[in-house]
Amino acid sequence: MRDEVSKMIAAGKTVAQIQAEFKVPAEFAHYTGPARLKAFLNLFYHQLLERGFWP
Repeated sequence: MRDEVSKMIAAGKTVAQIQAEFKVPAEFAHYTGPARLKAFLNLFYHQLLERGFWP
């Protein structure tokens, strides 16, 4: 999931755009809770910007 977020950052997307467009990978599809996904995407976004991201 972090790889997908890094690709979206490299494409110039904002955290709001990533949260709106992110598609959950099949292996994680059985987890429910959109609020938790939004929190993880926000965390990944800021960690990747802070530490550097890879496309």
